[in-house]
Parts: sequence; structure tokens; C-alpha cells
Amino acid sequence: MTEMVRTPETGAPQPDPFLTMQTALAIDGAFPPRDGGGPPNIVLGMIHSLAFSYPPFGTPPCAGQLMPIAQYTKLFSILGTSFGGNGATTFALPDLRNMIAVGGTMIGQQQAYALACTAMIAATPPGQASYPMVGMVAMFGGNYAPDGWLVADGSTLPIAQYVPLFEAIGTTYGGDGVSTFCLPNLTTIEDPDYTGLAPMGAGRGPGLPSVALGEVVPPYGFGLNYLISLTGVFPPSGGNGSFPPTDPIMGEMVAFTGASTPAGWALADGSLLAIADNQPLFALLGTTYGGDGQTDFALPDLRGRVVMGANN
Repeated sequence: MTEMVRTPETGAPQPDPFLTMQTALAIDGAFPPRDGGGPPNIVLGMIHSLAFSYPPFGTPPCAGQLMPIAQYTKLFSILGTSFGGNGATTFALPDLRNMIAVGGTMIGQQQAYALACTAMIAATPPGQASYPMVGMVAMFGGNYAPDGWLVADGSTLPIAQYVPLFEAIGTTYGGDGVSTFCLPNLTTIEDPDYTGLAPMGAGRGPGLPSVALGEVVPPYGFGLNYLISLTGVFPPSGGNGSFPPTDPIMGEMVAFTGASTPAGWALADGSLLAIADNQPLFALLGTTYGGDGQTDFALPDLRGRVVMGANN
């Protein structure tokens, strides 16, 4: 993946600008309505990036599996044959093995390590819940944004209509800050050879150039804050294939457009945590990302990196 390599300011050798992680897709759960005006939820057809090794809740990894239409009619109505299948008896899940999910308008389009999905941002408060938080970015296998979400396409929005979202992201991505502000744009890119952009952790990873919020790092990166959930539901391996609709999953990774870190989350910046204070999270992560495994363990470090799907 040499095309993503930038020369660090220090002139030091450049580490890989991606971090491989498990990805999973919800094959059951709440159907994602559109144009209903409801709050954002975690819905059928969403793609999840996970800092641990297994797909939870009985969900499959994003590995391009063929699915029978007759058994998964709701999911087929969302994905169609964007990712494969014959459209008569089968359809396919996204294949993110050794691939990066990027925003795009041609869902399922593949270009050199990139797979186009719908990049969307939670635009309204989640009702009585605290998740998904306003300003969170997620990838979706359908060609639209469900209720409570907006496509992250750089649109200019009226502040008066989206006050909580403006309070979360301000004018980081554009707008006059008086009557308007802009969404981040992960959907379109000037380079015609590439389809869209993927969240890249803001900050400076070891040996990597610094990435600012909203910075475009050709060809795929767009600077956002990558967060990891420290609390929430402990993810079982079994289940019906759906994620909890309004609860965070311990060890899940999300991109966030705001500058502050919500409660219960931490920046994915490689920090060391005490095992004694975070035993459930340590049970999930172990020393995959570092630490001595006796007194501490490390969080994943996505500063200057994008998530690439694990090859499993």
C-alpha cells in the first residue's frame, strides 16, 4: 500500500499508514428507515470496526460471503447486489479483507485497497440514549443515510436546524459559524482515480506525520478522531446477528468529528491502561497493541492511520 505513504517531517522511515482490525456487519436488527425524522440508531447493514479478534453477537465478518435472499430479505433490500451475488437467489456482504471502507456514491465500487460504502454522520441526539453520539461517523452498506444520520458529503447545513451537531463540530469542516456549518466530506474527492475517503486518526502516530481534523491525506485519508469504547456492553461471540441499537460495545472503534472525547470513550492513541482498572477491556484486547500484560496494556494507535479489514 505504498501509495498512502507520506514522507515524515523528521525523514524517519514511514510505518504502515493502516491498522488491521476485525470488521463485522449487522445482518439482523432494526431496519434503517429513511426520511422519518427519528433519532439515529445502530441498524441493520452497518459496518463495525472492532479492536478485538472476533465478530460479536453472531454477526459475520465482512468477508464477501454470499447470502440467501430468501433468508435475509430485509438485508437484501438494503444492500442489493452492490457487493455481489446474482440478485435472484443470492447477494453478497461487503468484502473488507485487506480493504479500507471509504465513502462513495457508487456503493460497492472497488479501487486499489478501497471499497465504497456510505459514510454517514449521526446528526441528531439519540433520544433518551447516549449512543450513537452526535458527530459519530459510521459506514453503511446501503445507498442512503437512515433516520438521524446524514451522508458525510460536505453539505452546508443551517445551524438553527442542527444545533447539537454544530455544537459538536463547529466550523472545523467549513461554514460561516453564524448561520451555517459544513459536514466533513468523505464522499467525493478531486482525484478521479479514487472513489472517496476513509477516517484517518488525527494526531501524530510514532514516525508518522501529524494529521489534523479535516485534513485530506491522499489518496484515502480524512483526519478525524478515532475513539475506542472503554465501557458498554461486553461483546459475546454468539447472538442473532444484530448489534444493540443504542448501547456502545466495549472495544468498538468509531470515528468522531468533534474535538472533545465523550465520556466512556478514549482516543485511540496507543495509551497504556492499568489492567487492574480495566479488566474486561484487557480480556478483549490483551497485549495486541502493546503493554507488558502484567500491569498494563495498550490501546490501538490510529493516529495517522486508517482501519483495514482483517484477512480472516
